[in-house]
Amino acid sequence: MLCLEQSNFDLAIVDLSMPKIDGLRLIAHIRATPATRRLPIIVITTWDDQRIIENAYGMGVESYLVKPINWKLLPYHVRFVLKAATAIAATRETNSTSN
Repeated sequence: MLCLEQSNFDLAIVDLSMPKIDGLRLIAHIRATPATRRLPIIVITTWDDQRIIENAYGMGVESYLVKPINWKLLPYHVRFVLKAATAIAATRETNSTSN
């Protein structure tokens, strides 16, 4: 599997249809790896099946986009997800220091 602990990522953008590894398996691996379990994940894929979307959100992805996407808007979407992740991390930090 991937050595996620050896790199520093701010965000993962995952397609569910990839060679060598299934996107859902990659998401599960990211969530199971202590160093990346809170890494924000955006799924960009052609799969628009409701059960798969619910499964991905249940695994903790922050966003799910179905292709074709508007590539001009993607940077704004990424910034929004990163800003939300930063706010959530700050809230966790505040809550852990106040307990």
